[in-house]
Amino acid sequence: MRRFLFIFSIFTTIICGRVAHAADTTPACVTAIGNDTEAFVNVLKSEILKGKEFDQKLVDKEKTKLYNLVAANIMTHCFDVTKLDDFNSDIVDASDLSIPFKMDDKYYKLNVNVSNLFDHIDLLTGVMVTNLRQKGIGDVITKAETPSDYFFSGSCSDHWVRVNIDNDVPVNKAGQLAFTTYSGKEFFIDFPFGKSNRAFPGLIIASTKGLGGSEQVVTFSNYKKAREAAKAFADALQNTACTNDRLVVDVVSLSTVPVTQNGKTSWAIGGGVAGGAAVGLGIALASNPVGWIIAGVAAVGSAVAYTIAPQSLADLQQVMIMDGPHMIR
Repeated sequence: MRRFLFIFSIFTTIICGRVAHAADTTPACVTAIGNDTEAFVNVLKSEILKGKEFDQKLVDKEKTKLYNLVAANIMTHCFDVTKLDDFNSDIVDASDLSIPFKMDDKYYKLNVNVSNLFDHIDLLTGVMVTNLRQKGIGDVITKAETPSDYFFSGSCSDHWVRVNIDNDVPVNKAGQLAFTTYSGKEFFIDFPFGKSNRAFPGLIIASTKGLGGSEQVVTFSNYKKAREAAKAFADALQNTACTNDRLVVDVVSLSTVPVTQNGKTSWAIGGGVAGGAAVGLGIALASNPVGWIIAGVAAVGSAVAYTIAPQSLADLQQVMIMDGPHMIR
């Protein structure tokens, strides 16, 4: 029976000793990370260990580099735009992940806290309200597909925000509850195209209070936190004036772009590894199906990352649904 000789944890104290290999509930893509000699094991040895012993003391010292390395490999092995349900349930919903791997003829497990891990994965997302109930996870919504007229009532979200946003409308109240990083802001659903649209119809906009206050799209780089905030937002809209509008709440990628590969056009999502000591990355498109992966994991100490997010959110022409729908009933 295989026995793991060492278990190191990024989020708790080391558990030492010979630990029997229990029933394997590790997601297949996480197992694949540990089996990736080039992008995980060799990078760990050459860019983090650098001849030092792999022990809990080193894990604690190199926490940021380890999270960045795991983050890059999670996106390489686990993220697929055609399998976002699996990514959400197996990875994002987990509280922690254990990566089993072999290095220099010894077996290890590296335990990773998922909440902290997603602080190191940069996926630009927003929260969107639509009446497009036929759309689901992995679907792209183009601006041309959005309704040309108001699809939400003024009693659900303000239709006029130039002077003031009603404190009692459900979307504003729910936004103040759910989007805590936008403290002191007011919230409304972005208007249809042609009716003073800000960025993309249905996205939630945060506005500074008062006449002529600045506006911005509610965005998250931490996808796990985006999902939690979107659910809290949708929960707060239940049994309100929004109920009769037949609306849904989704988490959407804001960096979705059209790509052409082998003569076929599809969609890709941009992302990167967050933090000061980011892993050097390059973008590659999966051959089948068309999607995206992070490739070329190397140079853990370099301060590089990438994104293919639009230069201006006002230029958004499409979004991709990554999680949802949360029905407003």
